[in-house]
Amino acid sequence: MLRSILLYTLFFTAAVIIFIFLLFPGTKIAQHLSSALKNQNWNLSIDNVKLALPFKLKFENTKFSIGQNINQVTKITPQSFEIILDPISIFKDKKQMKIQSYFDHGSIKGQIELVFPVQKSSLDLTCIILPESPYIKKLANMADIKSTTDNIQKNGLTFTIKGSLENSTIGI
Repeated sequence: MLRSILLYTLFFTAAVIIFIFLLFPGTKIAQHLSSALKNQNWNLSIDNVKLALPFKLKFENTKFSIGQNINQVTKITPQSFEIILDPISIFKDKKQMKIQSYFDHGSIKGQIELVFPVQKSSLDLTCIILPESPYIKKLANMADIKSTTDNIQKNGLTFTIKGSLENSTIGI
């Protein structure tokens, strides 16, 4: 009797997990996140989101645009972009998440504390752009960065993004 209950429980759990993966609304989540995570200094565009184990979201065809002036916009297309969810924070008001993203000659890592409304969520990200990156030349010519960084083309660039989505600051 106990064995059959255990087998049915195991079968039910496996079926629920399989259907969550098969029916995961990745395109709708991508559209919602793209519109919710807009900021005056940067923009994020996502085509699809896939669920992965354990507690991970993988983003496909993600594009970042940084800059206000159309002539100074830097576009970054990561090779991978993942959010690792903290399973305990699912039941809390503040959701803790870790971000990992790798792009051509650089990376972005850090944490997000998601609250509602989403614009009040806090960021603590560290971005590393290596010297051989095609973004370095473009960033080195921006007036704000040129005045604070001497050897950007030699050493690369490490900067942080902190604050809330509606009022984030970029520090070099």
